Amino acid sequence: LQEDKVLGRSGITPSWHAQPLTEGADADAYESQLSPEVREVLAQVESWSFDVFRLADLTQGRPLVMVAAKVVRECGLLERFNIAAKTFESYMSSIEAGYHADNPYHNSIHAADVTQSTYHLLMRESVRGVFTPLEMLAAIVASAVHDVDHPGLTNQFLIATNDPLAILYN
Repeated sequence: LQEDKVLGRSGITPSWHAQPLTEGADADAYESQLSPEVREVLAQVESWSFDVFRLADLTQGRPLVMVAAKVVRECGLLERFNIAAKTFESYMSSIEAGYHADNPYHNSIHAADVTQSTYHLLMRESVRGVFTPLEMLAAIVASAVHDVDHPGLTNQFLIATNDPLAILYN
């Protein structure tokens, strides 16, 4: 048995993943499942000084689910659109799995960083209230998915090597 760094307990559940959320779980109940270290990092989610790399370390390279779940809860978007927390977390987990961990830049850490940055901008006083809840949800989800399955190569390289992606999209 190894200590679960996310939940702060011993066990064999994946350490990046909190216990499955119950339908309608509120933010306080969800937050209470997380380790103090993860809660401390996520508490800074609205700040430019948010440390996505620390979160990635605490979640074994799987920060996207945590960031996305935190920001949609903070915005009240799950309740607003009647999205089950478990469903949203499962969707984000699938999205995160689509990022290549061996890609040095376009990976799930980058996606979590862009998602957090988008949230930070949405919460700025100058734009708060400008976007509808649907637009906010769309921006957050778009931020999370924007580089899924990115191969880490430029378009020119893919074209020059006749990569199947270049053939498909050109």
